[in-house]
Amino acid sequence: MRTGDDAYDSDDYQAAEEGYRKSLEEGNSTKGAYNLANSIYQQKRFDEAIRHYTTAAESAKDNT
Repeated sequence: MRTGDDAYDSDDYQAAEEGYRKSLEEGNSTKGAYNLANSIYQQKRFDEAIRHYTTAAESAKDNT
C-alpha cells in the first residue's frame, strides 16, 4: 500500500491505482479499497470509483 500512497502523494494517480490494486491482491482491506477508489476518482472515472467506494463501505461494515 505504501507504493500507492507515495504515488498518490505525487499526484500520479494511475501508479497509485496500480499500487493499491497490488495491495488488495495480497489481502482485502477497507483502507486499500477506499484509497483505490480515491485514485480512480482523481482520474475522473467516477462510475468505477463509486463501485470501489461501495466495496470499501461494505468492507467497513463487515469489520465492525
